[in-house]
Amino acid sequence: MKRNITFWRTALCLGMSIILGYNIQAQDANLVARYNFTNNYNDSSASGLNLTATGTITYVDDKDATANSAINVGNTTSYLTSSANSPISGTMARTYTAWFKSTDTNGFKGIVGQGSGADTKFTLGISGAFYGDVLLLDLGNKDIRYGDAASNQDNNWHFAACTYVNNGDGTGTARLYFDFDGSGNVVEVAQVVNDAAWGNNVNTAVAPLAVGTDGTSTSRGFNGSLDDVRVYSRVLTPAELTQVKNGNTLSLKNSIFSSHKIEAFPTRVEEVLNFKMDLVAPITISIYSVVGKQILSTQYKDHAGNIQIDFDGYSAGLYIAKLESEGKSGTIKFIKN
Repeated sequence: MKRNITFWRTALCLGMSIILGYNIQAQDANLVARYNFTNNYNDSSASGLNLTATGTITYVDDKDATANSAINVGNTTSYLTSSANSPISGTMARTYTAWFKSTDTNGFKGIVGQGSGADTKFTLGISGAFYGDVLLLDLGNKDIRYGDAASNQDNNWHFAACTYVNNGDGTGTARLYFDFDGSGNVVEVAQVVNDAAWGNNVNTAVAPLAVGTDGTSTSRGFNGSLDDVRVYSRVLTPAELTQVKNGNTLSLKNSIFSSHKIEAFPTRVEEVLNFKMDLVAPITISIYSVVGKQILSTQYKDHAGNIQIDFDGYSAGLYIAKLESEGKSGTIKFIKN
């Protein structure tokens, strides 16, 4: 059975990962989208990236045989797109995960991704005609691949994931994961590590999230079933991916929010972003734009649990604040009016 996430639907209305007056413990603050497909296309994370369907999308049984808890993308011209742009773009770290089931080995079919064109798209999908029935992470002009039709397009439910991180030295690392070995664990099946082509050139477009298709394509619908699609703004470990595969919610036990109550307000910033916390140790707060550019970074030593950041003069839009203290960190999203 899928988990009750009513708290996060409430959080969605506030438009932030940290909610005024609450110490977030229910869900990983880096979860930027999750689609359970239980009779709706809504995003159960705090981002509010609800999906709109185009073409033939129907509800079907999920991998646990629960009725109306997964979707079937009926043909190659059917797909779903988010109501707003994905919070992930540029060179930001990320993880995509999904359950899928398909027998269609014709052409490329996107599972989840965004953007289009060389280096500006980022799509987890499967491909038949192009690459011999493989699981694929595709950036438009570069990719990593795994498998054949017998392993991933056999009309059984499979779990797949991909991760990407820019290493900050002109190189990038991408990994592809699959559940192929029957152990119950998620296993890395393909990778590029410290690769220059995946470093300087990756620049994912600011664009809506696409589910069941290849970025902005209207002719690469998945033509199969999908469930529990998730997007994280960090790289998950294999152990964490196994937890996701098992339907679990990742906790914040290694996050600054697990040990301290931190409030951020107002929900929409006009001039000043305020933090109130029970933490008195030095803390570093870094602010990033939605495309991953660092705007500012300041260490606060004698803050007495109250910090104000002057945001007057900055452009309107979505920003990400990273908080670091006592060897732990966490991120929040906020909106500048």
